[in-house]
Amino acid sequence: MKATIESRLSALEQMFAAGLEKALAAGLKSDIPGPPGPQGQGLPGPQGQPGAPSTVAGPAGPAGQTGERGERGLTGLTGLTGGVGPRGDTGASGRDGKDSIIPGPKGEPGKDSIVTLDEIEKLIVSIVGNPAIVAEAVLQLANLKKQIAVIQGDPKYHRTDAHRSDIIRRLKQHFEPPSAFD
Repeated sequence: MKATIESRLSALEQMFAAGLEKALAAGLKSDIPGPPGPQGQGLPGPQGQPGAPSTVAGPAGPAGQTGERGERGLTGLTGLTGGVGPRGDTGASGRDGKDSIIPGPKGEPGKDSIVTLDEIEKLIVSIVGNPAIVAEAVLQLANLKKQIAVIQGDPKYHRTDAHRSDIIRRLKQHFEPPSAFD
């Protein structure tokens, strides 16, 4: 019985090997890796591209030799950090200007002035521009006062007396002195 099992296994191995040879000959490839083969003896390939610069600093090299001293000059031995030279002559005075931060001499005090009503009237007319405009503004003020008096006495507004009184008080404050009772 042992011989028959061995002969059957041998027959199966031969069938498997024959089937594998046919599959490989037909171009079918297997995804199952085989056992590793012996180390090959090939020629070295071409040199690869240089690698990217390293972000890790390498070791510091030895300190270099001390160089020669520079010449005297602006940045030499007595340059910007050198000694202070002698003081120069005082420059000429500059011209007066509006941008000066130094105040000028104080002026004389002004004289007392007396302003007449006529001068004030002329000033107001010059500001307003035209006496006709002043007359029109006075006429509008008079008409406004008249309408306030009409609203104040009109009985149809009495049902909203709280609001009416507040509106009248607000309008009158612009042309009448406030009452001590308000």
